[in-house]
Amino acid sequence: AFAAAVADGDLKAALTGRFRFELAGLARNLERMVAELKHKLGFAQGVMNGISAPCGIVGPDCNMIWANQQICDLLEKPDAPASYVGQKSGQFFLGDAAKETRSDRALALRQAQEADSEYATPSGRTLNVHIVATPFYDMDGTLLGALSFWTDQTELHDQQKRIAAQNVLMADTADAASHTADRMASAAEQLAAQIEQANHGAQEQNNRVQETVTAVEQMNATILEVARNAGETAGNAAAARDKAREGADLVVDVMDAVDKVRDAAEQLKTNMRGLGEQAQGIGAVLGVISDIADQTNLL
Repeated sequence: AFAAAVADGDLKAALTGRFRFELAGLARNLERMVAELKHKLGFAQGVMNGISAPCGIVGPDCNMIWANQQICDLLEKPDAPASYVGQKSGQFFLGDAAKETRSDRALALRQAQEADSEYATPSGRTLNVHIVATPFYDMDGTLLGALSFWTDQTELHDQQKRIAAQNVLMADTADAASHTADRMASAAEQLAAQIEQANHGAQEQNNRVQETVTAVEQMNATILEVARNAGETAGNAAAARDKAREGADLVVDVMDAVDKVRDAAEQLKTNMRGLGEQAQGIGAVLGVISDIADQTNLL
């Protein structure tokens, strides 16, 4: 009865009765075996209950034999995990018993299956999940089932999409920046050419300013020369004015002298007239003398 109860899964069954000789040893061994079995099963159950990732176990017949609350929450299953035991894996995971799951394929091929997939939940959400289904065996190599882990990578996938979009935006921005840099470089070259022209114009303007300064200096020297000449001219004018005054005085003196000469000439004229008259008288006397001489000669 004890062995039958344990075989049926009642690990809490107790071995009752008193045994002697070989049966006593057998009873002790049965109790030890059940204790070890309870320890192993307890360890396995503890490990399964400790799995925090969404997980389900599919039996060799492709029916669910275990699922945790996390996988039910991810797939939006409303009932308790134990209620899905015995359900086709296609129905549990994909909502269609006729569909093959990664666990079914792992059982058929007896090798691990891994894939990224999109999963549409009953509420209409689209999840990006990473699925790993791994077959497992007992100590004799008999296939016991497939352990399926589902990892929700929706947030990571969305982040990757955002990063990809940002990369595209950054690439576009970099391309635009490159074009802008090219335009700026072209503008810089044009500006450099304009600066060169401006420098050339400034140099020409500087040369013209220098020429203007030279011309102004020459003009200033000319003005100074004109001023000096004007000063000399003014001095000469003053001297000429003094000379003119002296000349005027001399003219007056000359006019006085001319008047005196004229008076003297008049006096001389008068005297000459008198002398003429005297000469005529002398001539008459000489004529008389000549006549007397002639007459004397005749005598």
